This record gives sequence, structure tokens and C-alpha cells, in this order.
Amino acid sequence: MFKRGKKIGQLEAPQGLQEDIVQILVLGSWIVACCGSRVEVWKSATYEHHVTLLPPYSQVPGEGNILTGGIASMPTYTNKIFAGRENGNVEIWNVSTGKLIYTIVPATATYGAVTALQATPALSLLSIAYLNGQVVIHDVRADREVMRLQAGRGDQSPITCISFRTDGLGAGDDGQEPGVMATGSFNSGDVTLWDLNKGGKKVGVLRSAHKAPSSRDQRADGGISKIEFLPGQAIVVTSGLDNSLKSWIFDQVPFSPIPRILHSRSGHAAPITTLAFLPSDADGADAGGKWILSSSLDRTLWGWSLRKDGQSTELSQGNIKKKAKSVGALIVKDSSENPRGDAQQELRAPEITCLACSLNRDGGVGTLPGVKTLWASAKQLKGKSTATEQNLTGWESVVTGHRDSKVARTWFWGRKRAGRWTLETGDGGDVTVRAFSLTETYF
Repeated sequence: MFKRGKKIGQLEAPQGLQEDIVQILVLGSWIVACCGSRVEVWKSATYEHHVTLLPPYSQVPGEGNILTGGIASMPTYTNKIFAGRENGNVEIWNVSTGKLIYTIVPATATYGAVTALQATPALSLLSIAYLNGQVVIHDVRADREVMRLQAGRGDQSPITCISFRTDGLGAGDDGQEPGVMATGSFNSGDVTLWDLNKGGKKVGVLRSAHKAPSSRDQRADGGISKIEFLPGQAIVVTSGLDNSLKSWIFDQVPFSPIPRILHSRSGHAAPITTLAFLPSDADGADAGGKWILSSSLDRTLWGWSLRKDGQSTELSQGNIKKKAKSVGALIVKDSSENPRGDAQQELRAPEITCLACSLNRDGGVGTLPGVKTLWASAKQLKGKSTATEQNLTGWESVVTGHRDSKVARTWFWGRKRAGRWTLETGDGGDVTVRAFSLTETYF
């Protein structure tokens, strides 16, 4: 437990706990932790362990149905939590007495396991996502199904996170009605928006809000891990398995059911392959030690500011999302053999294995754009780039070698984007960059 950055307490694990804690929920005077198949409860005042919650048909710790849907709480339901099981049941527990109060059974066994739970803004209504892609709005007090939506693509992409907009706007033809729900999945980088009025309908999909998972390279992950509307605001925050956190805002004038990006913080989505400090500027300014260049197995090149994190950025490889849209890589694929994550990943340069940098002729941020072609050979750019233009735009200041590639690629550091040239090795072998000087690059 931490307060203002200082550790104030620690929860002791109960004897016999062999499972990882996957979710923690603070509920009034209780701290509730969801494990693989059991729920642990501590007192928030004393940090003393209170009770272990196990289904009555499995009183042996570590055995029983897996908690695939995690746990959730609901306003006005004091000391009550909801737990989603692998068998499709949603259990209601009293954490104070440690007793199972009631079990919500799915309408049919074909629903499969519970994958997500979330209370709605309306009292006594709970949203339950199932493995077959169904999302059910359930009236807990009456134990009846109120609404059912086919939100996921079956067991290929079941819904794993749900959130509701609480500012009373966003639904209806003009966006003046309440009732907006957002859903996402570990198996997709998209966020789907729903209007729950008049039986519910899909109003839009935020394509590639986060990187889509790739079946070919498991080291570079993707997908949506969490969606959360800010209370009383037209802003939704998403986090992804691609190591990024983004906030999106909904426009009311003109009204749009699909939000636009507001803020973003990202990083590498896979292990680092290359790391180097940026050298000093040509004019002698002390830039050395203030910036770090890094590459990763996710095929990206980043510049990290050691002074101000907000200045850190990925060096652009062009509009990948636009390219993906043009080749149909933003369209949902039903075949697991060719998911969108693989198609979009192939639009990037291969992973970087080595790099070198020299800022002596770098044009900087304010230079003219010049030829916008990315990574062309000298023959392709013949007649398009003159010495006068290069003096105005500056030279590329970073060169990178790539896995299983016989060409090196150049980058503009000042403009934070890919450069104009590919440089082929003389012997046709793979590139190994050793140094980058004012006039030459050594392989």
C-alpha cells in the first residue's frame, strides 16, 4: 500500500495461496483480490486478512472453476461483489460474511465462460460478456436478461473489457441522449461503440486504437487491455498490450459517435534490440547524454528525452494506418492464419539490429520538407533531389541496419521521420552499421 509515493502497509498473503493475483478491487472497508480460482479479502483499516471465498462445490484452495471474468462491484450493493466463472455463472458474494448469496446462471450453456463484468450507470443492471461474443445486460434484482448484443466475434475475439459513458450524452442521432457503451478485446486493437437505446446497436468502430496482436511474432504484443470513460466527461481512456496509454475525446459540434485522439503515451511493445546516446550537435551544443535512441523487436525506432518525457517520440515510418487501410489491413479478418496484426506489421521496416548517428549536417525541425519519398534507392530518386535542396532540407543523420536485409535505411533526426535513402551493401550481405561520420557511413 502506498500513499503519496511512500509505502504505508503491506498485505500478507494467506497460507496456501499458490495463485497469482490478477485484479484488485477496493470496496469500502475491504480490499478484494481476484486470483485464478479464488477471491481473497483483507480489511483496509488494518490490512488483516479476513476471508477466502471459494465456491461451495470446491472447498479446496486452488481447485474449482476458474475466475475468467474477474470481479466487479455495483453501487448501492454494500459489501457485495460479482465473480464471473469459467462455467458461465456469475456469483454474488458478501465479503463481510464470506457467504455466497446468489448465482446468476446464463440463459444457455452455449454462452461459454464469462470474460468480463461491468456495472452499468443504471442501478441493478450488470453487463456480462461471454466467450461466444455475447454481451448481456442483466437485471440483478429481478434476475432477468434485459438486452443481448453480439459484440464479439465468437471465441476468436470475445469481449474482455467494457465501459459506459456517464455524462448523459453521446447516444441518439444528435448525441443528446445517454446510453453509450464501449467494448474491446485482448484479441483486437479496435474499440467498438454502442448505442443502447431501442434495443441497442453498433454506432461505430475506432479502428486500430492500439496495435493488433500478431500470430507470427509473439514477442511484440497487441490488443486492448482496458477501456474506461472518465466520470462525467466525453473522454474515454484506453490502454493496450502494445505498451501505450491513450485518451480520446468525442466531438459534439459537429456530433461524431467516434472519438478522436486527445493524448497519447507510448513505448516499445517488445524487447529492446539497440540502445545508443545521441551525439552532440554540430554547433557544439551539449546534446550528448540528453537523448537516447532505441530500437525494438516491434520494428520501431524511438527517441527518448532524458529531460522531458513529453518530448519522447517514435520516428515516423510514414502513415502506417493509411497504408494498412489502402491494402485492407484494417478490415477484420476471421481467419486466425492471417490476422490484421501481421498485415500491418509487414508494412514496417524489419527490426533494427544496429544503428549509428551524426548530427553535423542534420537539418533540424524547421527545415523544408523536400522530397517526401521514403527509403528509395539512388536510381529511384535520380533527378528528384538536388544539392541545393539538400542544403535547405539537411542531410539524414541516422542510419540503421535491419535483420536479414542487405540495405541500410536513413532517418531524419530533426524531423523525426524516415529518410530518403536505402544504402545497399557492396557484397550483398546483411548490413552491420559501425559508424556514421560527417561524409561517410561505415559498414
